[in-house]
Amino acid sequence: LLVALFRLATRRRLGGTPARALHDQYLGYLLVSGAVILLFAVGLPFTWPGGKVLLSYTGPLQQFRSIGRFAWVFYYAANIAAFYYIYQWLAGRRGSWWKLALPVLLLWFEAFQFNTSRPIDLDVIENWAPGERFTDLDIDYSRYQACLPIPYFNIGSDNFWLGPQGWISQKPHTLALQAGLPLTSAMLTRTSLAQTISQLQLVTEPYRRPRILDDYPTDQPLLLFWDKERVLEHGDKFLHLNTHARLLYEKDWMQLYELPLANFDQHIADKVAAVTAHIDTLPTRPGGWHTSTPVMHWIYDTFDARTGSGAYLGAGLVQANMADTTTLLDTVWATDFVGELTVSFWQYVEDDRAARTTLTWTEYDANTGAQLHTSERQTHGYTKVFDSNGWGLVEFEVPRQQAGSRLVFTIVNNDKNTGTLRVDELLVRPRWHTVAQHRPNGIWWNNRWYPK
Repeated sequence: LLVALFRLATRRRLGGTPARALHDQYLGYLLVSGAVILLFAVGLPFTWPGGKVLLSYTGPLQQFRSIGRFAWVFYYAANIAAFYYIYQWLAGRRGSWWKLALPVLLLWFEAFQFNTSRPIDLDVIENWAPGERFTDLDIDYSRYQACLPIPYFNIGSDNFWLGPQGWISQKPHTLALQAGLPLTSAMLTRTSLAQTISQLQLVTEPYRRPRILDDYPTDQPLLLFWDKERVLEHGDKFLHLNTHARLLYEKDWMQLYELPLANFDQHIADKVAAVTAHIDTLPTRPGGWHTSTPVMHWIYDTFDARTGSGAYLGAGLVQANMADTTTLLDTVWATDFVGELTVSFWQYVEDDRAARTTLTWTEYDANTGAQLHTSERQTHGYTKVFDSNGWGLVEFEVPRQQAGSRLVFTIVNNDKNTGTLRVDELLVRPRWHTVAQHRPNGIWWNNRWYPK
């Protein structure tokens, strides 16, 4: 490589025919371009002190990640040029041909050592032996348009990600390959944010008719692939999905269900019926509220006093720059409740990286200012409900350490410098307690909204 670059820099060629000179020129360009790509692969000049400012001048190159993979371009360029120059150098030299075998043997040794120094055998995958395939089951897979694995997993949008657990990461893929059924889950990269939210809406808490159902080509049911052991690790998050579904097959931990699309509407109807029945059992408070806790023990801010358009509910909302720290709550809460709190609010999550918003909850002693508790989390890990309009309900639990303390809740998106952060409807209530209200056009229940 050094010899070739020296010859190129000094404009010296190996000599010979014009064709050979043309080859020298081509290989010179190949080496130079390969060397430039190598610099990019190792991050130069951007990894030098102060080099980060140059990124703003690189245009679409900023979209690349894992740039080390570009090093293979230089690897092939250098090897092609090296063998060519070695060949030309040895050409016409009697008794020197054996020297050409040395670099070949070196590459062969590297390949042999790499493939024998580590185990590269493939693992034996179950359900491929005759009689054990999923297609050997007494199930007509042509009845179904897709397979829905539970516990659900979805990787790829860089906004929301649910990792697979146990066999659910393998078995549904085997079934899909054998039966020719697509999966509603994802284990990909660069998946669409809108598509990801639509998929998550299909499996999270019943709230609105999943918008993805309108994209399905037919009304055929889904095949529900159910891990009855692992699903319990998620509490009741997915348990509504096999309600009203028809069991087709069961063995050990695995169950297969037929899930008609009409069941999704039924799940919502069941939820509304349960909410309606629950409200009627709660004490009535001033303002038409129905709660299982005294009025002073919950905080509700509609943000209607703030200006802005496109609120999730009501007249106003919080609109702020993504990169700015925005305070949603800062109050001395004059209540004697101590224990776990449930904090929830609605955020517009169908903007790229909006789900990477950092949520900081801090509690202080109201008299001394001493910090009693602080915790951080991000929107993507706590979005429990998805509406069909791009809004998601973020809900999480925090401890209340001291009666009469000061509570401060701020949000900021350090992952995105531009764009608008939109938040609405903040509710703080004791965990396990319900706050609800009958309204002329629907039911408001624990920060969910069920219109008539």
